[in-house]
Amino acid sequence: MAGRLGSQERRSRDHEQCKLALRSAEFAITSALRQPTPPADPPPVTALPAAPRETLDAIRMAYTFVDASDERVALGILSQRPDIASVLLEALPQVAAIFGEDAPVVLMTIDEHNREPLRLSACVQTTEPVPAAQEKLIALYRAWWHGVSGEIDEALSFGLTWPRVL
Repeated sequence: MAGRLGSQERRSRDHEQCKLALRSAEFAITSALRQPTPPADPPPVTALPAAPRETLDAIRMAYTFVDASDERVALGILSQRPDIASVLLEALPQVAAIFGEDAPVVLMTIDEHNREPLRLSACVQTTEPVPAAQEKLIALYRAWWHGVSGEIDEALSFGLTWPRVL
């Protein structure tokens, strides 16, 4: 009789442990179901039509590039972002009006080495002293850049550069 009682006690204890394990699993499942839904990934940027070949050719002719590799990457970005390409073409008369007709603009890719995509920087090349060049850049920002940079500010910047002296 004592063996039978011990066996029943074990079965009862095992049964209670199973019930406890089931409740625990059930709680974990319902808790997981009650968790707030994480925000969805932001929707992809609406696909823009590719920049026309004429636009890319005009940029290639008007801008200076660091090297052929940078030119390929920059034009690849611009082929997918016609909005940026049109701003770069729109910039040319603005730059000429403030920095002079012959002021070259160097278009380069910037890699922040993070998850952000590559971005472009258009740098007006000047030989002027820093304070004078900065005043002109501020004038460009006030006259034009602040009005167009809103939606593309993350992808394009304007700045200054000086020629390398060898």
